Amino acid sequence: MKKGWTITKLIAVGSIAVVRFLVRVLIYVTILLTTGSVFAGVLALIIAPFFIVFTVLVANQFGTATIFSLMGFFMDLPTPSIFPKIVNFFLALVAGLTLDALFLLLRTRKKTFSFWGGFIFNFAHLPFCLVLYFTIGLPGTENIPKFIIRPNWIFAITFLVSILGGLFGLLGHFGYEKIKNTSVVKRIQQ
Repeated sequence: MKKGWTITKLIAVGSIAVVRFLVRVLIYVTILLTTGSVFAGVLALIIAPFFIVFTVLVANQFGTATIFSLMGFFMDLPTPSIFPKIVNFFLALVAGLTLDALFLLLRTRKKTFSFWGGFIFNFAHLPFCLVLYFTIGLPGTENIPKFIIRPNWIFAITFLVSILGGLFGLLGHFGYEKIKNTSVVKRIQQ
């Protein structure tokens, strides 16, 4: 088995990043156009751990989460964003490096990595996003009850979304378990 990065691994990581981007944009645009809710991004964030955990497990290589996150950032560049692009870059970088460090620690315990990877991924993003949503005063935030803006509610929402992220991370592990013995995955992991 070859060590390190190969063109096959990079293509696999990039392909899954493209699929994640398309699913995220489809969900985000559909919810935003049908409801006008500012929390369309929160739903897209909840399912994101599925893709990043699945990709890390398929590639089985340190650095996968960082490359995946940065690829997602670069695909997001032409799309509108409420955050400055530099903020998105640092969120992608920090999330990727954190998940890579976690993967290094839990390499042999893939199911544990899957849950905690999804949990940490959402826990790193959501409080920052919620505070920024309310600080900027996005259209639609005025319809949200004011008690949700309190720190204890932001923590409770963050914890709930992080648990959901962990469950979607486990779903990514389940998807990986279904295909791990296929010739395609074996080829990627060479």
